[in-house]
Amino acid sequence: MNRFVGAIALTGAVIAGAAVGYWYARSPTPILVAAAAPQAAAGAAERKVLYYRDPGGAPYWSAEPKKDASGRDYIPVYEDEEPEFGPGGELKKVAARSSGPRKILYYRNPMGLPDTSPVPKKDWMGMDYIPVYEGEEQDDGKTVKVSLDKIQRTGVRTELIEPRVVVRPVRAVGTVKHDDSRLTIVTMRSDGYIEDLFVNRTGQHVRAGEPLFRVYSSDIVQAQIDMLVSMGVGTRGLTGSEPERQLNGAMQRLRNLGVPEDRIREMRETKKSPRTIDWLSPATGDVI
Repeated sequence: MNRFVGAIALTGAVIAGAAVGYWYARSPTPILVAAAAPQAAAGAAERKVLYYRDPGGAPYWSAEPKKDASGRDYIPVYEDEEPEFGPGGELKKVAARSSGPRKILYYRNPMGLPDTSPVPKKDWMGMDYIPVYEGEEQDDGKTVKVSLDKIQRTGVRTELIEPRVVVRPVRAVGTVKHDDSRLTIVTMRSDGYIEDLFVNRTGQHVRAGEPLFRVYSSDIVQAQIDMLVSMGVGTRGLTGSEPERQLNGAMQRLRNLGVPEDRIREMRETKKSPRTIDWLSPATGDVI
C-alpha cells in the first residue's frame, strides 16, 4: 500500500514538472514584455515636450499641462515635430522625423560666408565648419523659418497681407521755437523818446495797424518842418521844377526815417507838423 502511494506521488510530481515545462515553453511573453518595457520608457523619456497646444486647434498654447474649457487635456508638442503652415497661416499636421542617424550633406562656413565643403575642415581662423544635415538645406535667402516653440514664446501672430495705414504715436521731448521766417522786428531809424507805451506785456496779441507806442523824435520833427517849408516855397509863386524837387526830397527823408505814408499824406493836407507820432504795428502777431 505504501509503494502504491509513493508511486502516485512520484507520478504527480512528474506530471506537475511536465506541465510547468510546457507552460514555460509556450508562454515566453512575460520575458519579452519585461525586456521591451524599459526601452519604450527610455524612448518616451528622450522626447522633449516643447509646449502643449489646444486640443481643438485654437491658437492657444501652454508651457505646462492644462485643460481647456471643455475639460479636455492640451496635446503635447515634442521637439522632433516639425511645424508647417498653410497658405492661410493654419498649422498642418506632419509626421515626426525619424529618430535614426541624420545624414550630413555638407559643411558650411561658420561665419556665414558662401563657402561649403564636402568634408570637415577649418576656416582661416581655426573655426570648424558647421555640418548641414538632410532637411536643413539653405534656401534662397528669401524665406525665414521659425520653430513653433519660438513662435509660441514670442507671441507671433499670422495675418493675411493687406494694404494698411500704419499709425504709431511717438512721445518725445521737444522744444517749441518761433518760425524765424515769420518774425517781424519793430525798430526805429532815428533816436527818440517813448512817451506812451500801448503794448506793455510779453505775449500780448496785436493786429497790423494798431499803435504800439507814441514817440518823439527830433529827426522826424525836423524832416516834417523841411517838408512844410518846401510846400510854402511852392505857394509863394516860385515856378519851375525846384519847389517840386525840394518837396519830393523832404518827403523821401520822412520815408527813410520810417514815417508811414498815411502820416505824410495827412501833413500835406493839414499843413501841420505834429510833435509826436504813434508807431503802428507792421504785422499781426504776439509780442515776444
